[in-house]
Amino acid sequence: MRNKKEQQLIIGVATSIPKLLLNILLYALVFAMIVKTVQFTYSFCYEIFGDVRAEETPGRTATVQIKTGETTMSIATKLSDYGFVKSKYAFYLKIKVMGYNIMPGTYVINTSMNYNELLDIITDIDNSIAPEVALHPTNTPTPTLTPTNTPIPTMPITRPVMAPSLTIMPND
Repeated sequence: MRNKKEQQLIIGVATSIPKLLLNILLYALVFAMIVKTVQFTYSFCYEIFGDVRAEETPGRTATVQIKTGETTMSIATKLSDYGFVKSKYAFYLKIKVMGYNIMPGTYVINTSMNYNELLDIITDIDNSIAPEVALHPTNTPTPTLTPTNTPIPTMPITRPVMAPSLTIMPND
């Protein structure tokens, strides 16, 4: 039979092993969470400052109508919903961080444009192919997406105004 010291040693080892395994598991989970957080942060920051496109060339071209009165987040949401931007949050933050001012008007944009190209178009009223349309809250049309073959102009940023609204309209 074993003496008391041997029994205490066996009990000590038997309880230490599960504690050690739990510590290893805990540290592995913390490490995995840190890695995932770093990956997400890098990816999100790349979407804000990198060369991100919703689709590869040639992409889909459509006419987008932006109306005075709609919030920047609403515009980012609609562009995301229709596949022009990958992340509405990254696009919204890019607009805010870089100080872009979206202009009301009707623009021709493409899903293969990166965020900078897209913002260069919709922040310059000279790129508008139709005059500004005011937003009427009680009579807002449902947005639709229709392809067009109109070439996409590229112009520098000019004349800021209040955050406009967005409606994607069919081409006639």
